[in-house]
Amino acid sequence: MLRFIKRFIFKRSNMLSFDNYNYSKTLTIKMWMQNIKTVYSYTKLPWLETYDAMIEDVYDFYNKDIPFHNHQHVYDVFQMGVLLLTRNKHVLYNVTDIEIFTFCIALLCHDIDHKGLTNSDIAENPSIYNDSEEDIARSGSYSSISSMCSTESYNERHHICFGKKLLRKHHIEYDEILFTKLISFTDLIIHKKFLEQSQFQVINETIQMSHNHNVLILLMKLADIGHILRPWDIHLDFVFSMNKERSFPLNKELLAKDTLEFNNMFVFPLIEKMKEINIGLHHTLLKLYKKNIERWRTLQSFIDKEE
Repeated sequence: MLRFIKRFIFKRSNMLSFDNYNYSKTLTIKMWMQNIKTVYSYTKLPWLETYDAMIEDVYDFYNKDIPFHNHQHVYDVFQMGVLLLTRNKHVLYNVTDIEIFTFCIALLCHDIDHKGLTNSDIAENPSIYNDSEEDIARSGSYSSISSMCSTESYNERHHICFGKKLLRKHHIEYDEILFTKLISFTDLIIHKKFLEQSQFQVINETIQMSHNHNVLILLMKLADIGHILRPWDIHLDFVFSMNKERSFPLNKELLAKDTLEFNNMFVFPLIEKMKEINIGLHHTLLKLYKKNIERWRTLQSFIDKEE
């Protein structure tokens, strides 16, 4: 009995979690790659030798001097994405290894070569992403996402194009359609569209694939913007970093209101959507969410009284 308890405690302590995942602001390429490999191992998929060179390229094309969209953010998203995946495998019907791998590589490439600018910023100077016509044509990203992504999604289109270019370079097999979908839907312009149109009902083989893709998109979106589910100090660090990256940073007095509005508009609906596929995980996420939201509300109340 004692041996069983020890095994159980050891197993639990080695599970992926929201609050203990080697977060660091000083990740060398060696540390970063080791963290990626460790998290990836929870998918139970093999790590191929060709992945090493690919992941080195991914690291090189995230800029450490950009306050938010850097190595810390992409590792945070990757770890949370794989964590959510491992807790939702039972709702993915006949999901393939290629689909799981594509989800993982999309997590890593979803902001690749980000310039620290919003789509609105880039709209004033669209040439900032000078993708060659050959790259655009070969990736198909500018035409194939037209039905699911805004024509003003400059960042997402570039990340898709750039990620596919690296995957071709390293001759890595993946699901191109799923990869395009996953990164396309990180654009918050189409956030409401996803929430309204996504269906999680499995009826036949066609609906089954659509269901799996919608689940993976939901997990991708939640991983991308869900740092409020992290411990308070880590979450706060991300909030300050994101604010620093703005063209016009907000005064600290306005951050509480802005954070509350963002999470209420974008993160909370994703957590509510989780009810449709995993009620137990929904309760876990909601508990973590409310814990940090209450701290922001308390801070906002203090600011209101001071004014």
